[in-house]
Amino acid sequence: FVFADIGPISSPSGETEVFEEYRFVADCFLEQGAENFLFETNANTDGLKEITMYIREKAPEAFIIVSFAVQADGFSRDGILAADLLADMRAHDRADALGLNCICGARHMLNLVRELDHEGMTLALMPNAGYPTVIGNRTFYDGDPRYFAEQMREMAAEGAMILGGCCGTTPAHIAALRAELDSLPVVEKTTPAEEFSTAKEQTVENEDAFLRKLNGGEKVIAIELDSPRNADLTGYLEGA
Repeated sequence: FVFADIGPISSPSGETEVFEEYRFVADCFLEQGAENFLFETNANTDGLKEITMYIREKAPEAFIIVSFAVQADGFSRDGILAADLLADMRAHDRADALGLNCICGARHMLNLVRELDHEGMTLALMPNAGYPTVIGNRTFYDGDPRYFAEQMREMAAEGAMILGGCCGTTPAHIAALRAELDSLPVVEKTTPAEEFSTAKEQTVENEDAFLRKLNGGEKVIAIELDSPRNADLTGYLEGA
């Protein structure tokens, strides 16, 4: 399948101008008969809701992927968490698949995916082949194809349905990825067991429980939580 690949557009004038620029590019592709669209390496959702709706009206059968670029800490260049970017576009419900691409190597992207809520989402993941090295004013990616493919296999196990590569990936990386996916066992889907909860109703205490127990001579256990792996504190706070 051939996709019209459209990178991020930004404008100091606001989302209206961003949408107009996206529409100009999209119309060029639509006139050429494009049936699939990939909006990639985005740092925010400016104009993306409007352009995906526009394409959906012009070409109802089009397959649309919207992908965001975030660093290993989970934030995009605009300081927005990957979880928030994906949730925002998911609520709009015009893209067929959502995901991440660029900036991160495969291992860091895998770590991010493991902390994302992507249940029921068609997830597309396209990491870089490692990280860039500049030699003699030339940029190289020296990520090993086998290692790349092994990490992508783990992403497939996490539920990713569309897998590929961004900067630095070569035919060797894609061939290794294909071989890893072909080696995966076929697993029949089963109905998940009902969640079993042992949570009891809790009472809210207005005074300092720690000090009250100390003063009452009770045994007190203090637990220190290690810092989370990235800047997304959602799961960390829930655990606390």
